[in-house]
Amino acid sequence: MEVVVNDDNFHAEYQQGAPGFTIATRLRPDTREFFAVIEGQLRFTLEGQPAPIVATPTSIINIPKKTAYSVEVIGNVPALWVDANQQQFKTLFPAEGPKPPAAPGLTVLKIGMSAAGVPGAYTGNNKPHFNLRDAEKDPKFNGQNVVQDDHMWAQAIWGYEKNLPPYDPNDKGHFHVGTAEWWIILEGQIRHNIETVRDFTSNAGDIVYAPASTWHATRFAGPGPSCRLATSTYQFTSLLEVPPD
Repeated sequence: MEVVVNDDNFHAEYQQGAPGFTIATRLRPDTREFFAVIEGQLRFTLEGQPAPIVATPTSIINIPKKTAYSVEVIGNVPALWVDANQQQFKTLFPAEGPKPPAAPGLTVLKIGMSAAGVPGAYTGNNKPHFNLRDAEKDPKFNGQNVVQDDHMWAQAIWGYEKNLPPYDPNDKGHFHVGTAEWWIILEGQIRHNIETVRDFTSNAGDIVYAPASTWHATRFAGPGPSCRLATSTYQFTSLLEVPPD
C-alpha cells in the first residue's frame, strides 16, 4: 500500500493484492468512497445491491456513505487499485466479523449498527459500477461524471489528441481555489503542464496531482484513446486564465 493523495480534502491509497486477498466487511458512516481498478479483478459485495460486482481494469466502484461492502481479489493474477476517500473518514466494522486492524492512536468502540442507518442512495450520475471499456462501446460516449456529491466529484474525461488544437506550451490552463485536482490515468497517455512541474506525459495507471491554486493544463496525448479520471471536491471551482489582448 502507498498513500498517493493526502491533503485537506482527500486521502487515496494505491493498493495491491494477490488472488484470494480480501477486505472484510466495513462501511464509511459519513463519507463517500470509490475504487478505481488498474489491473486484475476484484469482486465487490455492496449492501443493497442484488449481486456481487466483478470489477476489471478501468472499473470505478462508487460506494455511498452508510453502505457496507467487502472486496475479494479473484482470478489468477494480482490486482492493483486506487482506494479514494474523503479526508477524516471513519470506519465501522460489524461486531460479528474479523477484529478491526490495530492502528496507532485509534481506539475501537462497540456501537449499535442503527447508528449507521440505511445504505446511501445512488442518485444522478452516481452508479455502483462504471467501466470505461464497456462505455467506449457506445459510439456516442465522450466521457461522463461517475462520482458526484457535495464533497467528492470524479469525471472520466475521454478523447483523442487528434481532435484537439495544436499543443500550446504557453497555455496555463486553469486552477482551483481551495482544492487540489488530481487524476487517475485510466487509459492511454495524458500530457500535463503544471505550474510547479512544467511539461510531462503520464501513462495508464499513473496518479498525477496539482495542488490547490496551482495553474494546470491537461490534455490527451498519443494516438489515443485516452482517459483521465479527474477528481476534486466540487465540479465548478476553477479560475480560468484571462486570454492576452
